[in-house]
Amino acid sequence: MSFMNQYALSQDSNNLATVFMFSGQGSHYYHMASDLFEQHRFFRKTLFELDEIAHSVNGKSVLREIYSREKTAKDWFDATVYTHPAIVMVEYALAKTLMQEGVIPDYVLSTSMGSFAALAVSGAFSIEQALTASIKQAEALEHSGLGVMMAIVEDIQLFHDTPELHENSFLGGVNFDNHFVVTSTSQNVDALEAFLHKKYKYQLLNITTPFHSPLIDPSEPLFKSYLQDTNWAMSKRQADIPMICCIDGDVKTEFDMAYTWDAVRQPIMFQKAIQNFNPQGHFRYVDVGPSGTLAAFIKYNVSRDSAPQILPILGPRGSNEKRLQAAIDGYFQRG
Repeated sequence: MSFMNQYALSQDSNNLATVFMFSGQGSHYYHMASDLFEQHRFFRKTLFELDEIAHSVNGKSVLREIYSREKTAKDWFDATVYTHPAIVMVEYALAKTLMQEGVIPDYVLSTSMGSFAALAVSGAFSIEQALTASIKQAEALEHSGLGVMMAIVEDIQLFHDTPELHENSFLGGVNFDNHFVVTSTSQNVDALEAFLHKKYKYQLLNITTPFHSPLIDPSEPLFKSYLQDTNWAMSKRQADIPMICCIDGDVKTEFDMAYTWDAVRQPIMFQKAIQNFNPQGHFRYVDVGPSGTLAAFIKYNVSRDSAPQILPILGPRGSNEKRLQAAIDGYFQRG
């Protein structure tokens, strides 16, 4: 039976199909999910297991960095060698915590390097393979120059119509009407801010690697060389759970690990992915990212008529365990 036929059965039985959403760089911060780490036994145990995997790859403890007593959530967290695996670990641990409680996704959706955790949850790759590949990608990205990424609260046409933008930056993604992201070099940041500051709302993202642009192309051969040296990364794998892909907006079930390079190199077409997907029915969107970013984006991409259930869980202001329980309760009450 195809996954679309399985979905149709779900709809006939008055169930909302559930989508786990995995965000990427920019959604992270020091001490993310700290209250769950301290209070939820399964979540904590899973993170410790993942930290052992990370340590075996590069000798670094990611957990020690995330929960450093010398840092606060407001401190700049931009060392990709830590942030890449940190996002994978937190997202995977949260997804597995939900699944352990009986909240099972019908689909996964990934943006950018959220694809590593999404591929593991989908069943296409093991978490050991996905986490290791994320670390190797982070190491390769150290060979690219520094850059900046900015979220701009304006229609995408501004980018295409304005030389100050399209001549000094690359389009990094479109999240919804009046919200897009650009990527540029560190040298161009002052000129970009000088232009934007005059009349536009924008935010510098917590990122110093110029994702979703040609600026990271020097790192591609290094990452692809690692993948080719393994006996598993370049072969196509069948996912148990279909993935909504924000590169081209399609739903796919077959992947190799090279997909994770395209996911960080190509623009994030989140709006296109949701527009292509959501008209098929009514959905429950569960954000397993560190900040609830995609849950916020979803609200601007689906109509109220589709009656979506949107469930963010993690955020920098705490109360994460309460939102986790609310998501579990919401799944069974409306499922």
